[in-house]
Amino acid sequence: MLQIELRQSTNLPIEVFGTCPDAIVSLSLEDVRQHKVYAGNQAMDFGGLFEISGDPSGRQQLWMGELKNVSGIGYRMESGWIQIEGDAGNYLGARMSNGTIHVSGNVGNNCASEMTGGLFHVRGNAGNDLGAAMSGSHAGQNGGTILVEGSVGHSTGRLKRRGVIAISGDVGHCCGYMMRGGTIFAGGRVGRNPGSEMVRGTIILANELDGTQAGFVDGGCHAMPVVRLIQRHLQENGFGFQKMTAAKYRVFHGDRLYGGRGELLVAAG
Repeated sequence: MLQIELRQSTNLPIEVFGTCPDAIVSLSLEDVRQHKVYAGNQAMDFGGLFEISGDPSGRQQLWMGELKNVSGIGYRMESGWIQIEGDAGNYLGARMSNGTIHVSGNVGNNCASEMTGGLFHVRGNAGNDLGAAMSGSHAGQNGGTILVEGSVGHSTGRLKRRGVIAISGDVGHCCGYMMRGGTIFAGGRVGRNPGSEMVRGTIILANELDGTQAGFVDGGCHAMPVVRLIQRHLQENGFGFQKMTAAKYRVFHGDRLYGGRGELLVAAG
């Protein structure tokens, strides 16, 4: 296992793109320490900012220290395992295609954006654009599982195509905006316009919607056995989603304003 600890906290943004387990697996420990990362606009040795020890060949990393300003951990990760003790910054696990990331604290914006596979599990909160498309892109999450036990910001799952996002806490505005497929669970309150402009996919809500949803047609209350099947998948990945146990769900079809055939499932008891 490779142990990576920030030497001292700083207000400068730090970017560590290119340091995921499979990207440095063939490097010696000294080569890893000399790998270039950025603090502000200045290139620096990875080992100059972080205390690095252990073996990079095992594709396992343990990150420690005050990491809330550190962006790009696990970017384009294709295999391996990352554990973060505490908070982390933006673009954590962005464009990852396999492997596992566990975070004990909170994370920033654009985390797990454009993820295509693997497991991304956060014990705390996440920022905006979780599992969303990045700027200029046309596809968000396209596979894998994203689990957040706290709350998340706005535009979760924007342009999402496949995979599962599950959030225990509250969710900001425009959850599932322009969604093309996959599933989003929301255990807390949800902000305005969930599923706006969605074409396909399913958003499952444990709480009532605030007001009516323009573009969605009420399809009545139904038992939805598929919800329990997805719950089982989440529990197998260490995520007990106890709030999604409703006997029936009110189903809303839409967004019909955009020819969509997606679903909002709202717990009805």
